[in-house]
Amino acid sequence: MDDQKKKEFLDENTPKEKIDLVMNDIMESKFDKELRDRYSSVLADKYDIHRGQNQIPLGRKNRTIGLFIVAILLLVGSLIYLLNSTSNSVTVDEYLNQNVLAYYEVTRGEDTQNIKDEAYLSFNKENYQSFLEAMFALPSLTNEDELFMAYADLRLGKYNKAATTFDKFLKSSSQEKKYYQEASLYYALCLKKTDRAAYKSYTKSLNTDSWVMKELEQISD
Repeated sequence: MDDQKKKEFLDENTPKEKIDLVMNDIMESKFDKELRDRYSSVLADKYDIHRGQNQIPLGRKNRTIGLFIVAILLLVGSLIYLLNSTSNSVTVDEYLNQNVLAYYEVTRGEDTQNIKDEAYLSFNKENYQSFLEAMFALPSLTNEDELFMAYADLRLGKYNKAATTFDKFLKSSSQEKKYYQEASLYYALCLKKTDRAAYKSYTKSLNTDSWVMKELEQISD
């Protein structure tokens, strides 16, 4: 406490308001200093941190905090994007369940045609095993019949057998032919299920803007 403040504090003529101000100044200077000294001592003794050394200026500290917040926001945004991208994809089985192949060219005629008609009715009802059994009873099969039988094998999980038939269909046909694009897609799905190396090799041969590639991009596994 300096002499002037001491005199004012002890002087009986000093107004009460003035005494309160002097007392506040004394309390503030005394206890602030004591707290500062004690805090500095604890930091130095226990944590080897010395006040005034290696302190980050306030402006730089604010800048660092700002950059950290931006980094967090970018990370969150990336995670949201990845989650959305993943949520839009489907598995092979999900894709097949959502995009069922159907046969629409049933014609009535002789007995063998009636058998085929009944077989394709089973196919359109997704009774693939019944369809295959009926088709094996026919004396002859067209390339399209074999394509639909390969699709039935695919849906029944017989991927290697289906792949062999799809590959045969593709090699005996051309891109302009009916069902060629579907056969290409289903062949790729069989490979995706059984041989990832062969799948990658096959998809590299496809046009990146083709319908087949756009469909495959939707499928995750």
